[in-house]
Amino acid sequence: MQNFQFLNALLLIIYLKGSLAGSCSSKEDDIVVDVASSSNTPSNRLINGSVIQINKELGKVQVIEYIASGTHADVYKALLLTGRNEVALKVITLRDDGTREREIEKAKKEVKMLYEFANKYANRIIQIYGDNLKTYKQNQIFIVLELGEKNLLDYYNQIILQREIASGISLTTEEKGNILNEILIEAAEALKQFHQYGIHFDIKPGNFVVSNENEQIKLVDLGTSFWGTQIYIKGPASVGTNLYTAPELKNASHGTLVTKKADIYSFGVMMYKLKYSPRELIGNFDRSHLDKNNRLDNIIQVVKIFFAVK
Repeated sequence: MQNFQFLNALLLIIYLKGSLAGSCSSKEDDIVVDVASSSNTPSNRLINGSVIQINKELGKVQVIEYIASGTHADVYKALLLTGRNEVALKVITLRDDGTREREIEKAKKEVKMLYEFANKYANRIIQIYGDNLKTYKQNQIFIVLELGEKNLLDYYNQIILQREIASGISLTTEEKGNILNEILIEAAEALKQFHQYGIHFDIKPGNFVVSNENEQIKLVDLGTSFWGTQIYIKGPASVGTNLYTAPELKNASHGTLVTKKADIYSFGVMMYKLKYSPRELIGNFDRSHLDKNNRLDNIIQVVKIFFAVK
């Protein structure tokens, strides 16, 4: 009973009533593409205190500290010297190994999407402040973004710790569940906003961050995203993070149709991860659980009922 209360609280209001119902677009939105394999960026870390010219309009930023690495880039906390406000600096390192042009195109696509969302006043998508795509001369592309230092797991653990310190006692399972519900509802709202325009393809706890400016949960890392509501895949797609990747992406054959349902599958796995093993590393997570009739299967069944999906 407790599990289904948790699920109903999410699925909830979660998301998104109508998101799946409207997931298939008209024929004009159909696109046929090859989805290229992703690869990790080498760790050519910037030195704290480094000053970098972004462009004439934005000026320079000074690196404060390293935050995290994503699939395609390193992210740093930095200071925008013209306004003295803190920002996130995303650094994409280009390599001479046959991936250079592809990484440039991905960066251009991500920047274009971020500006599109900014123009649409999408307050649940991370904001972009500037980039050096028109002027970069070496092997690094810089994108300056709204700063969000905590991802969902960091935020969840921080709230639990703060409340336990304040009360002097450990939170109950129900209290932790209520905190998680609130966090996931916000994350679902961010994904709902994104799904008005595209498919993300890499939904996981690390790609939702809490804005330092207003503490809203926002969606980040659009490097593998697609602007549109459905896409035809020519073969198995190595996008996103393996644990969270939807089966239709892993097992795609020529002409496989993929919609935002792929993101919703990933969101369901993320729910499971945060609910049942929030402190485990991805590498220690038992991937075989995803194929058994257990808790995750229950989540999937509730999702199907909630969204009337067959």
